[in-house]
Amino acid sequence: MPSRPLHKCTWPGCYELVRGAARCPKHKPDRFRPSAAKRGYGGVRWRKFRAMQLQREPLCKECLKEGRMVPGTDVDHVAPIDGPDDPRFYDLACVQSLCRSCHARKTSQERGDWT
Repeated sequence: MPSRPLHKCTWPGCYELVRGAARCPKHKPDRFRPSAAKRGYGGVRWRKFRAMQLQREPLCKECLKEGRMVPGTDVDHVAPIDGPDDPRFYDLACVQSLCRSCHARKTSQERGDWT
């Protein structure tokens, strides 16, 4: 059975060749960031809060600025927070609804991944 061909690591600017995995061992996602549950996004309280925000603001805020009506799928903290113990974690005034691509772009820019 033939093996998978090599491809570039998906990390921006990395040219290491990998087989199968998306990223090389140096850029594995779990190396940089704890799981969503460990960051406070896995419990019942967060799921209820998320549902309330998406019902309150069903469209992506960034896409609306550009005149596009795209459903919001992710709840984003407008300003970075320190985790579930931060008083702004469950504050509706501190979150916005974004589509998956806008949320990924914003998170990457905040983390310094975006080049």
